[in-house]
Amino acid sequence: MSGLVTLARMACSFVTESTVMKNFLGFLLVGATTGASALDFSITNTANSGAGTLRQAMLAANANPGATHTLTFDSSYPLDGQVTLLSALPVVQTSTNLRGGNRRPVINGNHGFPILVIAADVTVDIDSVHFRNGMRSVGGCIALQAATTTGSLFIDRSNFDDCQARDPSTPGGGAIGWRTNDGQLGVSRSIFTNNSAVSSNASNEQPRGGAIESYSVTTLSNNTFESNGVASAGSSGGFGGAVYLSVPGGIFESEVSGNRFRFNSVTPTADTYGRGGAVYANLKNDSLLSVQRNWFRGNSARRGGALAGEANNGTVNQLTLRNNTFYNHSVTEAGGALSLKNLRLIAEHNSFFNNDAPLASHLQMIDGAALRFVNNVMAATYVGNACAQTGVDFSALYRAGNHFKTACTDWSDAGAVINPLMNSPVIDEGQRVGVLKFDADDGVIDGASPVLADCLLDDARGTIRPLDGDGNGTLVCDAGAYEHPDPRLFFNGFE
Repeated sequence: MSGLVTLARMACSFVTESTVMKNFLGFLLVGATTGASALDFSITNTANSGAGTLRQAMLAANANPGATHTLTFDSSYPLDGQVTLLSALPVVQTSTNLRGGNRRPVINGNHGFPILVIAADVTVDIDSVHFRNGMRSVGGCIALQAATTTGSLFIDRSNFDDCQARDPSTPGGGAIGWRTNDGQLGVSRSIFTNNSAVSSNASNEQPRGGAIESYSVTTLSNNTFESNGVASAGSSGGFGGAVYLSVPGGIFESEVSGNRFRFNSVTPTADTYGRGGAVYANLKNDSLLSVQRNWFRGNSARRGGALAGEANNGTVNQLTLRNNTFYNHSVTEAGGALSLKNLRLIAEHNSFFNNDAPLASHLQMIDGAALRFVNNVMAATYVGNACAQTGVDFSALYRAGNHFKTACTDWSDAGAVINPLMNSPVIDEGQRVGVLKFDADDGVIDGASPVLADCLLDDARGTIRPLDGDGNGTLVCDAGAYEHPDPRLFFNGFE
């Protein structure tokens, strides 16, 4: 069976859509079992133990290994009912589906227990469950039983709040700790609020991932991360106020797409680390990370208020940024929005506004290579210069359709538009993915590269590009993450 498990992981890594991955993996795992039947277990009440409880359903599933079982909060379970743990739940020993359905169940770790601890070689799939107040050194609410073991986790339409990873030196993943590079982590349409990773040893600390820490091929799609944080007892600091990714090497791409990151923080007063107010990514040899269609607002750090990315000396280590908006970040050292080191960078249709740093309020890059910088908007900073770079290879860079309020050496060369306006775009957070809406005088609308191949197929909210945003009868893409509609569509409500 172990060979089929490995095959499943390899095959499902070719795609990034978590639903496809988990269905294919489940198909192979079920097919690999011989004589084992998938069973359904109902959860009917909020008691800590006994018949009809979550604990009893987990024990029953563990007693029937070799198949993927389903645990369901059924129609008799009280709406919004809360299970408050008085002791740790059993370790999940067999592949399991956990289904909250329309009952909106809450599982409360009571500030003393993790909620789900998952054994090796197990796949867990969770839908519509609320996790709260879990506590563990790694993975406050959900974790692997032991680091480096295999396993896959898929989560949809769930909530995590006030989960905490606490350890003297390296706590990780306030809500989810997934320390394996042999498996998958997929999280979609979920909400993470006020989770934290906290270290208590001032002389030896590296807390990471206030909400999520992952060493697996990871897909995070259409989630909300708000007010998560990393805290340390001393001054060294940590990594990833909301998310810490150690991206494994190979041909398989991890992806962060369609998410909302607001007001997350990682030790901004640190004197050593403090990197990645919302996301920190450490790319291993020949690894790939795609960050697209995200809204980053008001996150804080020492470096990289929205995102800090670093790599060792691999040959690829590529970061792709598309259709993201970076707004109102603050750092105490450098890279108000982005701080990147030793990466190959592709950046297309991103928007930057009102970020703040003593050095490089929008973008700091050290070493690595810039490959594509196309149709980006670098509007006004809160204060200071927008860009700074050291040791970056620009020799193969393709630049087109970029707009800058003030020039950025190297980035704004070769035909960029320098526009002293772009001071006050409208902030639209009416959808999960917020956007900046620019005025017609800012030059952004229909201001992208005239080369059609430089225009992405859609914008941050999935609107098809190009639109005639200036109403002149010609379809040209907008620069930045948002494609402004034809103004004639909104004249007295009619075209």
